[in-house]
Amino acid sequence: MRFYHDRPQNRLRNALSRVQHWQIRLNNHLAKWVGGCVLCGRGSRNHAISARLCAHCLQQFPHHLTDSTEFHRCAQCAHLLTTAETHCLACVTEPPAFTETLTFADYAQQLQHVLLQYKFHNALHLAPMLADLLHHALLHYARTHQPDVIVLVPQLDTRTSERGFNHLRLLMQHIALRNIWDKTPPIYAPEALVRLHHEHLQIHVKPDARRKQVKNAFAVLDKSLFENAHVLVVDDIITTGATLNEIAHVLKKSGAHRVDNLVIARTRKTPLK
Repeated sequence: MRFYHDRPQNRLRNALSRVQHWQIRLNNHLAKWVGGCVLCGRGSRNHAISARLCAHCLQQFPHHLTDSTEFHRCAQCAHLLTTAETHCLACVTEPPAFTETLTFADYAQQLQHVLLQYKFHNALHLAPMLADLLHHALLHYARTHQPDVIVLVPQLDTRTSERGFNHLRLLMQHIALRNIWDKTPPIYAPEALVRLHHEHLQIHVKPDARRKQVKNAFAVLDKSLFENAHVLVVDDIITTGATLNEIAHVLKKSGAHRVDNLVIARTRKTPLK
C-alpha cells in the first residue's frame, strides 16, 4: 500500500501544490479578516465550530463531533460502530490502559488532506482552523469531565528540528483553557512527557510492529504532577492506539488514576489488536 508521503513528486505536481498552498494561505487571511472559509474562500457565516470554515467544507470532515445519535463510537478507542454498543469487541476483550477517547472526526477525505498538509508540508496557515476543531472537541469533553492535567504526545527534538515546528504545541497556542472549564482549568504541562526514541514513521508499519516500536518510548519528568491525577492526553491522530496505550501505561505507573485521550481525527477499521 502506498501512502500520501510516498507519491512521487514531479514538476507539475509541485507547481500545483505551490498554487494550492498560496491559495489556502490567501483564503486563511480572508477568513481572519472578512470571515471567509480557509479552504474554499466562501463566506463562512461564523459557523459554530470554526469561523474559518464554511458549512460545505465542514461537511467534508466525515462524522464530525455533534450531539447527534446518528452514529456511534466506542467510548474507549473511538472506533465507529455499526450498533449502539458502548465498546468495540477489541476494547472488551483486551482493554487498553486509557479509559476514554474523544475524536472530532474520522481521518478521511478533506480532513485527512488538511492534516497531512499541516503536519508534513509546513502548511502552518492551517493551524488556526485545526485549533478550532480541537477547541470544539475540548468543549465537548469539558461538559462531563474535569481533568487535573493536560499533556501532549511528545515529539523528538530531532523531529521538531526537521519539521521546524511542534504541530501539537502550535495548535494549543491558539486555545485558552480558562475559557473551556468554568472551574479551575487543568494544569497544562506540554513538557511533562518526553519521547526517548522514534525509529520510524509509524504510518508505514503494522499494528504489532507499532506496539514494539513504542515500547519504553516515553518517560515522565515529574511523577508528582500525576499522583492520583486524571490526565487528558492530546494528539492529532489515533491509528492503532499503540502510542496512546503506551503513554497511558507510563502515566499510570507514575500515579495517574485515569487517562483519557482527545484527538482531532480517528482512522477507520484499525483495532488496537
